[in-house]
Amino acid sequence: THADFQVPPLVDPVTDNAQVLSPAFKQRLNEALQALRSQTNTQMAVLIVPELGGVPIEMASIQVTDK
Repeated sequence: THADFQVPPLVDPVTDNAQVLSPAFKQRLNEALQALRSQTNTQMAVLIVPELGGVPIEMASIQVTDK
C-alpha cells in the first residue's frame, strides 16, 4: 500500500537516506544542482532511499513528485 513508503523531508536537492554518497560528494552535488537551478531555472533532485517498503518504484516516484 502507499502507507508502506514514506517520502522523507526533501530539504536539499540531494537526499541520501541510504548513505550511499560520501559527505563531500553529496555537498558538491548539492552545490552543482543549486547552481543549475539558479543559472537555468532547471530543477533536478536526487533521492536515495534504502528501500521502498514493497511499493513499486513507479508508485513511489509519484508520491515523491506529489510531495
